Amino acid sequence: MIKIIKLTQCPITGLPISVKPEWTYNKNDFRVEYTQIGENIILYKPVGNGHLEAADLFHEIIAGIIEDKNHENGLFYLIGDFSGLTGASLALRQKYINWLLYYTNRFHRIIFFGMSPVVKTIVKSGKSLSPTFHNFRLVSDYESAMEMVMNHKSGNLFEEDEEEEASRGKELLGYLAQMTWRGNYEQEIPLLPEEDPFSGLFSAVSLAQIDLRFIHEKKLLEIELLNKDKLILKQEQELVQRELTSKAMRMAEKQEIIIELSKDIRRLQSHNTNGEDITKFIQKKLNHYLGDQTDWDEFENWFQKVHGQFYDDLSKRYPDLSSREQKICAFLKLKMQSKDIARLTNLVPKSIDQYRYNIRKKMGISRKENLYTTLNNI
Repeated sequence: MIKIIKLTQCPITGLPISVKPEWTYNKNDFRVEYTQIGENIILYKPVGNGHLEAADLFHEIIAGIIEDKNHENGLFYLIGDFSGLTGASLALRQKYINWLLYYTNRFHRIIFFGMSPVVKTIVKSGKSLSPTFHNFRLVSDYESAMEMVMNHKSGNLFEEDEEEEASRGKELLGYLAQMTWRGNYEQEIPLLPEEDPFSGLFSAVSLAQIDLRFIHEKKLLEIELLNKDKLILKQEQELVQRELTSKAMRMAEKQEIIIELSKDIRRLQSHNTNGEDITKFIQKKLNHYLGDQTDWDEFENWFQKVHGQFYDDLSKRYPDLSSREQKICAFLKLKMQSKDIARLTNLVPKSIDQYRYNIRKKMGISRKENLYTTLNNI
């Protein structure tokens, strides 16, 4: 049993005050005193500039008191007197808040006084906006803290400013909900007096609305410009697509003329032996035109401008396709018929149909599936 070295009475309630030697931290110009008032009230008072090392002792002492006592279902009142605190590191504040949130269900009330206006705003806003802070309270001094505890003990649950805090919290949530769920960035958020503990938070929400309004308007403008660019690009692609199809058809017509002319010359050659040398020369020229790659190369250049990586993607997906089959796939992507492709490739339509069959087989496409659709998705 640890000996109690100090025993006095609380001047407000008359309850006994217990102080033990291990309940005092004093190091590096920072001091924290812990006292127990009655059976279930814990008071702590930090003085000086707080640092992280003190947080571990804070947790140890208060947790020890909580675990040592067994009354009123184990619930306590925690009072913090911050009037002597001159500063605290960010790490200390974070660890302190995390500890409070972890143990909040072990306290009837967690009461603070002597806090700076900034910290007051943080606590008030947190209390109003999150149920985790439901038992946090702010008062002006020690007397008010003890009165709040005794009122709660006696069953008087009404506490000053609770209704106002709840109302402010709902008001803030309303503004945030309008911005978040309805995209309303034109709300008239009131500017509160500086002495109002909620003034900082209302100002922050107002500034956030201005920023969100700017971001929203910028996004709408970007979407409008993007839609215009997409429309222009679509129109340009449709124009080039028409030109590409037209060029392919002109190539087919040219090819057909040369083929027909070649047939006529063969017939002439078979009946006119005197012009044999001339007809052979013309036939040679026509054969040269038939095998000329210039038109095809020009067509491929146009095709690449419109359909980009078509050949690369086609080769990666279906590496078994021959170069001739790849060319036929390009014509099919333009929705050309077999007879038109035959004219372009100097083949008969039946040969094109056979190529289409082989392409389907190599691509694993059934008769029920549309070959045009498959190629259009590449």
